[in-house]
Amino acid sequence: MKKNRITIDNFRDMGGLETPYGKIKEGKLYRTSTLVAKTEADKHFIEGLDLDCILDYRITEEAKENPDYVPEGVEYLHVPILREDGALVGLTDKAKLKFLRATPEMSKALIEGISGTYKEMPFSLGYKELFKRMDEGKTIAFHCTAGKDRTGISAMLIELAFDRNLEDIKHEYMLSNDMRLATNLRIKRIMKLALAPKHAIDACWYALTNHVENLETSLALILEKYGTFKNYLKEHYGVTEERIAKWKEYYIE
Repeated sequence: MKKNRITIDNFRDMGGLETPYGKIKEGKLYRTSTLVAKTEADKHFIEGLDLDCILDYRITEEAKENPDYVPEGVEYLHVPILREDGALVGLTDKAKLKFLRATPEMSKALIEGISGTYKEMPFSLGYKELFKRMDEGKTIAFHCTAGKDRTGISAMLIELAFDRNLEDIKHEYMLSNDMRLATNLRIKRIMKLALAPKHAIDACWYALTNHVENLETSLALILEKYGTFKNYLKEHYGVTEERIAKWKEYYIE
């Protein structure tokens, strides 16, 4: 691996995204995959973000397997979004290796588990920690492992607070498939070389990619429970119009 190569996957500055109030400022809110520094270039890249806070949404075992690189003076907060006792099959590195010899039942459970998390993630109180730091105008990087599911819901919450159009929110969510294409194809190729069964490869591909119907499930559940997205943010997370007004000062230009 070349020392000057940045290996961080699916990294995005939310800056530039259009809202009815203006664009989100660049250099303030970052969504990403795991912030592991595999190269010196990775370290310099993370340090150059001038972060105030890193929010790590992974479960404990994931975070232990691949610890984030946290520059000096940056707050690191481990906030698991998924329940530790109900952790998804295949989430950790150890589980991924076992999946090379998955049974059809394991493959089915993985697909159902991914879909099921979209009924759980929008109601995780762990995202409150993001909102607390937004109250202070912090420069934040938030992530899970691949930067697409738990991270995708986190980005969705910010976008809902800023009244982004739903179709634009879905488009931003689905961009992970483009951002991770090379990585996903490499993993698929490795599974084929390891002679993993087809059902396991297909289930893994489902887990590696985003599916708009999963995000739509989350959005529909929110509306079913709360009627509007503003009610949801206020009643579930305590995100009032006053807090959002302050966020606009910090994060909208």
